Amino acid sequence: MRRESRIELPDLDGIADQRVDVRYGLSGLVPAALRGADQCDLDVVLLDVSRGGLGLLASGFPNHVGDVLHLCIEGQESIPLVVRWMRRSRLGDKVGLPGMTRVGLAVQTAQENLLTRLEPFDCIDQ
Repeated sequence: MRRESRIELPDLDGIADQRVDVRYGLSGLVPAALRGADQCDLDVVLLDVSRGGLGLLASGFPNHVGDVLHLCIEGQESIPLVVRWMRRSRLGDKVGLPGMTRVGLAVQTAQENLLTRLEPFDCIDQ
């Protein structure tokens, strides 16, 4: 008798957070965009930040895990970040932004500090 096996995919939202840096929510808007290798800017909504990483929502996110993108914050030099993970998100539906992808990015240089970069915008929930 032939046996069929089923593979159960994990619920990614239910997996324990294994990041080591403390993350802070963002309570204000930051004028920022992502720039890819094609030099095309993609508007983003920043969700949370740590010293070395960033969570955001992006519409029509065309990149892949491992790609290096540049975060362009108004009035500052761009910051190279690598895509660590991404998944479709229903979070955007709640705020009128359907078709959004939730993305996790990490800094590429040890001396970079995203918390310091966002201080001028007074948007970090402490």
